[in-house]
Parts: sequence; C-alpha cells; structure tokens
Amino acid sequence: MLLKAIIALDDALRGEKYYSLRKTFRTFIVMIIKPQLKDPTLLSESMSFGRIIKVLRENFAKYYQEVEKKALAKGRAEGQAKGRAEGLAQGLAQGQLKLLKHQLNTKFGSKVTRVGLTERLRNATPEQIELRGCRILKAKAIDEVFVDD
Repeated sequence: MLLKAIIALDDALRGEKYYSLRKTFRTFIVMIIKPQLKDPTLLSESMSFGRIIKVLRENFAKYYQEVEKKALAKGRAEGQAKGRAEGLAQGLAQGQLKLLKHQLNTKFGSKVTRVGLTERLRNATPEQIELRGCRILKAKAIDEVFVDD
C-alpha cells in the first residue's frame, strides 16, 4: 500500500516545477523507510527518486514475502495446536464415555442398552459423564446414576 502511494506520487510529481517537492519527499521517504530495511545503507538522500523507487520495490517485495511467510507459519502452528487440543479433549471424552458404559454394563447388565439411556449417554456433557462415573460407585439401581437428568 505504501509503495503504491509512493509510486503514485512519483508519477504525479513529474517535471521541473515539482523539483523541490520531490526533493523534500525523497528526504521524507528515506527517513521513514530506511529504518525498516534490513540493510539501511540501500537508501540515501542523495539517490535519485527513481532509484529510491527501485530499491523500495525490490526490498519491500522481499519484506512482504517474509512477513507473509511468518504469518502463515504462525497461523499454521496455532491451528495445529488448537487441533491437537480439540482432538485430545474429544478423545478424552470418548474414553470417559466408553469407561462409563463398561461400568454400567458390568454393574447392571444389559439394562444400559435401553433406548433412553443410550441416547442420554451419547448426549451427555463431559461433566455429566464424570458425575455419573462417581454416582455408579454407590448406585444400587441404574436410575440412581441418572437421577438428576
């Protein structure tokens, strides 16, 4: 965006009557842009405006490619970390549900396969599964495990 604006100004400020304005603008560009370059010696106030534009085109393209590459890598890493965390949470929830089903079948037999209980287990939150896992230890009947549902 900045480079496009500079190029547009370069085109607009053609001719002798804009010489002092171009010189001032060249000084301003060098002061603002120079610290952002990896090699600040690439720009100087004594350079022609056309040479400054050429240096900016070459270096900003590299700069933006590096920024884009870093941003993509950061986004990819964040996405992978989020995916791992979600996968871990989902795997843990599935494991807890499997254990609860096994405990229910062991303690109460095939009653757990009743239509209503299977659906309630499938739709349970991780907190509900954990609570039911604790309740099963004291429950004498399967309905005591699902008492507050």
